[in-house]
Amino acid sequence: MKDKDTTERHILEQPDIFADVFNRLVRWCNPQLPEVRASELKHLPVHTFRDTARGIRELERDLYMKWCPDWSPDGALVIGNENQTKEERWTIGRLPNYAAGNLMRVLEDGGTALPEIGVILYFGQKKWKGPKTLRELYGHRLASLTPDLIGNDRVTVVDIGDLPWKVIESLESDFREIARLVKCCRSGIPYTGAKGRLKYFVATARVMAAMTTICGNIFNRRY
Repeated sequence: MKDKDTTERHILEQPDIFADVFNRLVRWCNPQLPEVRASELKHLPVHTFRDTARGIRELERDLYMKWCPDWSPDGALVIGNENQTKEERWTIGRLPNYAAGNLMRVLEDGGTALPEIGVILYFGQKKWKGPKTLRELYGHRLASLTPDLIGNDRVTVVDIGDLPWKVIESLESDFREIARLVKCCRSGIPYTGAKGRLKYFVATARVMAAMTTICGNIFNRRY
């Protein structure tokens, strides 16, 4: 899975790819989030270090972006992205810890605090069955008792294989082919190839090649 994680990071590092995924997939799952433009996204270091009681800890993100719209050129939002192949319930709880660690680092360095959200892109072959938000993780009963304390919008899980076809087809970047492959794998139908020309052919092909082991070699299935 290490090769897949690396290739996914490389394709999503392209601002136009990430903006497309965020606007059409993440915002479909969480409509309250703002729409971003590729030109407004700036990379942040994926490795951060925190001095804790247990010593120096390294926090690593798959991808880290800062949204800097025209009305707030120094930044208005930080987006941390994690790519998952297998469902891990504890991942949702880990993302706020990342955000807290980064916030402390920024404040200690004299920077400006920015709100942060976590995005989990799930590429798995099986449907994501666990919580997709912090509100679901804590439980609806507790969430209803303390609505202002539960950061429902702070983490969003995007189960790519569970998205409607119309949402996947709305993608305008090369990520559409990756999402189509995941959807075909989940639905048990053959993937028939790209519908159009790919802008990042090599990077996209590497992600899809790495994913064939997850998808049970969908190219060679018999139907």
